Amino acid sequence: MPALPSNVQTDFEAWAHLAARLRLRTAAERGAILRDLGLLHSWDEIHETWSRRLNQDIAAGRMELPHRYARICAKEAAAHAHVATAQAIPPPATAPLPTAAMPQSVAPQTAPMDLGPYGFRAALTPIDAPPAPAPGQAQTFSKNAAAEEAMVSAIKAKEAVEHWSVERYARLCAELGRAATEDQRQAIWHAVGVTRPAEQQWVQQQWGERLAFDPALFAAWTEAMARA
Repeated sequence: MPALPSNVQTDFEAWAHLAARLRLRTAAERGAILRDLGLLHSWDEIHETWSRRLNQDIAAGRMELPHRYARICAKEAAAHAHVATAQAIPPPATAPLPTAAMPQSVAPQTAPMDLGPYGFRAALTPIDAPPAPAPGQAQTFSKNAAAEEAMVSAIKAKEAVEHWSVERYARLCAELGRAATEDQRQAIWHAVGVTRPAEQQWVQQQWGERLAFDPALFAAWTEAMARA
């Protein structure tokens, strides 16, 4: 593996390239790579920090870094597949006969990975399932689970703002209004995938601003609330 351009803790490109490579390796290979780089004990926290940054960017509609990370993952996956294919093909028993030179083709452009609700989450997750935690590792896996939950919550919040109909948002408001306790309110939010209070507040703020500046939409929301 080539040397990293700089510190993965502060350099997005360095982190993204390393994260893209690690997700294509087995757990044992990832451990060996991180050990050689001196990151075995710090990688989980670094990876969680950058994942949260991408999560926040998605929630705010800033897609430059998420799209950049997706392109890096796609490029790394294509390179990994090429190497795996080359290694799987045995060398010929005899030297091949010379053939006419073929014109050099233009290298294909790598398409960006899908950034849908689950595609982006998968891009941050190692391909193979992590092994059961050994003694003392429970806290590390807990951190990873928290980062995953935060990412999904932000993506679901973004969906609620950008893709929900006003009728669906009105049904959510009506259900929240009928909830008698905070636990019931949180159960309603969790049912739609928005599990963190910060994203819950963001969804309501975004919809509130939209309704305040669109009288027709506000009227439709009021009618839907009456029916909900």
